[in-house]
Amino acid sequence: MSGRHRRAGPPVDEPVPSPAAAAVVTPAGTPAATPAAIPAAAPYATVLPGAHRTRVAAPQAGLGSAAEAVAVVPGPPPPREAVREQRRRRSRRNRVVAATVAGVLGVLSAVGAWFVLGGGDGQGKPASAPARTQTTLLVQVLDAKRETVAAALMAHDTAGGGTGYGALVPSSLVVTAPGQGSVSFAATSTGGVPNASVEAVADALGVQVDGSLQMDASALAALVDAVGGVDVTVDKDVTQTQGRKIVVVVSAGPAHLTGRQAAAYATFLGPQEAEQLRLARFSSVWQALLGKLPADPAALDATVKGLRAHLTSSMSAGRLDSVLEGLRSDEAGQRLSFDTVPTRQLDQGGGPSVLVVDTTALPALLQAGFAGSMPSQAAGPAVRVVVQNGVGTPGLVPKARDRLLKAGLVFVSGGNADKFGYPHSYVLILDTSDTSRAQGEATARALGLPLSDITVTDQGQTLADVVVVLGADFKA
Repeated sequence: MSGRHRRAGPPVDEPVPSPAAAAVVTPAGTPAATPAAIPAAAPYATVLPGAHRTRVAAPQAGLGSAAEAVAVVPGPPPPREAVREQRRRRSRRNRVVAATVAGVLGVLSAVGAWFVLGGGDGQGKPASAPARTQTTLLVQVLDAKRETVAAALMAHDTAGGGTGYGALVPSSLVVTAPGQGSVSFAATSTGGVPNASVEAVADALGVQVDGSLQMDASALAALVDAVGGVDVTVDKDVTQTQGRKIVVVVSAGPAHLTGRQAAAYATFLGPQEAEQLRLARFSSVWQALLGKLPADPAALDATVKGLRAHLTSSMSAGRLDSVLEGLRSDEAGQRLSFDTVPTRQLDQGGGPSVLVVDTTALPALLQAGFAGSMPSQAAGPAVRVVVQNGVGTPGLVPKARDRLLKAGLVFVSGGNADKFGYPHSYVLILDTSDTSRAQGEATARALGLPLSDITVTDQGQTLADVVVVLGADFKA
């Protein structure tokens, strides 16, 4: 992305903003409001016998990436003058924290932090989770620039009679994408990184996403034509510019749409219209299309295979057929519902606002549609872990992400730590309670780190259950 700079030194996992840059970068590269620095910590308490005794300090302003909530800097106690100056700075920062905590919540939600549910069973060992019956599929429609203009995270659950759910994802929502940092969701399909959109949505919502189905407008049109067209109620005339004229390509009212008409309606957004209107149009076409898919599995397989040249999916052919068949059945049985990922505008203090996940409303959507795909360590509330690269070796944070997700923990990218060269990792927890201790132990085990890396920090609320700074003892 333009406007992002890499620091000098070893290659890193995420693009690093300059000191004046923000935690979120808009699609145009405009910096957003920077989260307030967390007050410096007092010496931490040792969690386990043999754990380190080190002082934990606040991150330097502007270093690290978007989700950076905490950074650790081992070192000797500062001299008295430095302590007094630190206290004065802390006082100023605390006033800023009180005024901007809502903004910090929004910024973190934009890069994957959704809601602190607590977590852990107090024992440090996860209980067996029930077999997962839900499969999720991210459906995207791309424009000529390969930007995502319409998308829905679909879920089909085989439990009981089967239920389906679709969460519409705004293209202007700010997310964190592998190799891109904080970008609009529309841009996640343009970076050339496989499954970037899948990982961005999974981290933003805190759910497991099993695969993706990407298509451009012509592929959507071909799919609609393959099922004989769809019946929808068009809410307003769909217009296109042809030469010097603006022509109506789909008229408002109940209509049977051909593939070309359906694609035009599903991606149409008139001047001054809110993006939610385009998402509503896409959902009406997509829902009608699902209802027209062949009920016979062999016929459905033939239909999908016939369009493989136009569609791109990270799922195997058999699994994609199974999900589409399940969603078709859900729609036929009127068990398929849609909603939009809850969002809010984040005011950047004079700059253009950005769209971020509404962390207050998100848990209700997850429970309604994705309860079967939420990471659950110890079959309880998910433990959310911010991870930073404290070594400088590229690729460490993504590898840590894979291990955390496999262990049922929620990953949040913290980008790079305040510096590189940490000889060992830090697994920072908030207190010495049984719950925090269990969360720290589960995180350390998932990452293959020694329990002696677990440390309590007095830096206060980090908006995460555990913060990890990867050091040299993390074996990728």
